[in-house]
Amino acid sequence: MHGPDAAGPSPFEASAALRHLRMTVMDWMRDAIPDFASLHPRHALQAYQTDRKVWPMRPAIFFDCDGVLNEEPGGHGVLGPDDVRLIPGAGEAVRAARDAGYLAIIVTNRAQVAKGFVTLAGLEAIFARIRELLAQDDATIDAIYFCPHHPEQTPGGAARFQIACECRKPGTLLFRRATADFGIDLGRSALIGDSLRDIGAGCAMGLRAYGVHTGYGCRDVERYPDQAPPVPDRMFSDVREAVAFCVTHRAIAEPGQDVWAERKTDSG
Repeated sequence: MHGPDAAGPSPFEASAALRHLRMTVMDWMRDAIPDFASLHPRHALQAYQTDRKVWPMRPAIFFDCDGVLNEEPGGHGVLGPDDVRLIPGAGEAVRAARDAGYLAIIVTNRAQVAKGFVTLAGLEAIFARIRELLAQDDATIDAIYFCPHHPEQTPGGAARFQIACECRKPGTLLFRRATADFGIDLGRSALIGDSLRDIGAGCAMGLRAYGVHTGYGCRDVERYPDQAPPVPDRMFSDVREAVAFCVTHRAIAEPGQDVWAERKTDSG
C-alpha cells in the first residue's frame, strides 16, 4: 500500500540491491535527460529505455478500485471490509492480466480518509479484504497506490489530509510514483476506470484509457463543468471484458507503437 504514512517498503524495494538499482537509475535519468522532471512521463521513460537499456521495462494495467474491481456502494463509499463486494469476473480479470505479463496495480482516490470516515488503519483493512477476495480466484495485485486527500474542509475530518494535491485523480502523481517504482513502460500499458477522473489521469499519462459500464460508467460529466470531459479510448461492459481486450490486442501496445498516433487515427 502506497500513500502518505503507509507502512513498509514497496514491492520494488524488497531488497537493498534493488533499492540501490532504483536510485542509480533515477539519478542517471535526471542527469542524462534535460528537463527530466518537466517531461511527459512516457517520453522521459522511453528516452531512458532507448538510450540506456539497464532493466527490462514492463507493461502494466492500472485499475481503479470502486466501480471497477469492487462494487460502488454509493453514499460515502466503502467504509469497511464488510462493504467490499467484488464485481463478477474481477478476480479472473486480474489473474488474466498478470498471466499475460502485465503488472496489476490499483490507483484509487480515498477521500473518506480526509473526510474522517475511514482511518489509514481502516483503509489498510479494506485493501486487505480486496486482496483476500481476489486471491480466491488466484489473482494478485502487485501494488496499491492511494490518495487520502480532498480539498474540501470537512468538520470532523482529518485536517492534514484536507488539502489540494497532485495525487488525487485526475492528478497523476501516484501513476508517476508507480512508474518509477516498477519501471513501467507506459507506451505498452493501460488504465481501466469507471470515472472520467480515471480517464483524464490515464490520458495525461499517455496510457490507453478504457472505461467500463460498471460503477459510474464514465457518465460523471458534471465533474467537468467548465471544460470538455476526457473521452475513453474504448468502453467495455466490465473489467473482465476490458482486460480480455488488452490481452488479445497486445500487438497495438508493443514497443515502437505511438498511443497518440493511434488515438489520432481512431478519431479520424
